[in-house]
Amino acid sequence: MAGNLSAFYNNTEATTLDAEIEAKNYSCYMKNDSKKFEYDILQTNQSVIPVFEILFLVLLIITASSIGTEITWTQVKNHIKNPTSVVIVMVIQFFIKPLIAYVLMRSNAVDKEHAVIILIISCCPSEVLSNAFTYFCDGDLSLSIILSATSSVLAIFMLPLNLWVYGHSFDTKSAISPYESLSLYPVYIISFLVLGMLLKWKFPSAAHLLSTAQRNTILLPWLYAFITTSSYAAFSVAYQIHKQYLQQRTKKENGFELTCASQTAI
Repeated sequence: MAGNLSAFYNNTEATTLDAEIEAKNYSCYMKNDSKKFEYDILQTNQSVIPVFEILFLVLLIITASSIGTEITWTQVKNHIKNPTSVVIVMVIQFFIKPLIAYVLMRSNAVDKEHAVIILIISCCPSEVLSNAFTYFCDGDLSLSIILSATSSVLAIFMLPLNLWVYGHSFDTKSAISPYESLSLYPVYIISFLVLGMLLKWKFPSAAHLLSTAQRNTILLPWLYAFITTSSYAAFSVAYQIHKQYLQQRTKKENGFELTCASQTAI
């Protein structure tokens, strides 16, 4: 009797162990499937990026040239001689914003992958969109241009510094920093601004026509921002939903396999 009972327990343990091994293999398969889905999303993002780059370049040319027809060298020199506003904005951009982002991420237990993205975004300058909004709202265009150019240059050095300071608790080794766009933006914006100034100096009527056309296309920056953010958000949400579905499915399959193994052994 004791021998039969011992054999029964041994068979039960062996069957349960086999079921656990199969469940682990299935879990690995599901993880690989999830990684494949993530790779597909990244590939989709890569295929959409050229469209965004072309749209950004067109918007940059139109907006920067139009802004160039609205500012003068005297306005730019006044802000350079009195850099108080520039210093305040740079302190907020590269010291206060990353600190706030880090505190929020630590207090809300954000995933490491998302934390790195948030940290990079908190250090990146706003670039052409802020200039466009300032232009449409009749703000200080010369100050906006100086802030954008200065923040783009400083971001080349401050972005890796902030990643080093705040990224110790996150995985920042695989983070891809947008150094290329940060370094090229000041060149683009200054070139098109000078083009707009020269256009206003040599061809005032053409400069007025360009400025009028730009004001009539006020929805372009909003459309650009909506397309980029909504597309990225849609891909991210789809991936998170699929990931949660795979996790729940794996748990159900593991529980079902273990239950079947126990019933078979009995």
